[in-house]
Amino acid sequence: ESGANFLPPPIVLTNELVIVWDPEVGRINPSEHKQLKLARSITRGIIDKDLKPNSTQR
Repeated sequence: ESGANFLPPPIVLTNELVIVWDPEVGRINPSEHKQLKLARSITRGIIDKDLKPNSTQR
């Protein structure tokens, strides 16, 4: 007996391949995109006016 834990362990060691469908693979991550734009503008010394959403984007 292993004490009060009567449940089986959640991780089972097998050699099965699990395929997970992710619909967001290949899409642009908005927060990463903004961070890249900020990093580029800092290195160039230019602040991009498109970093803030305009009225149509809000």
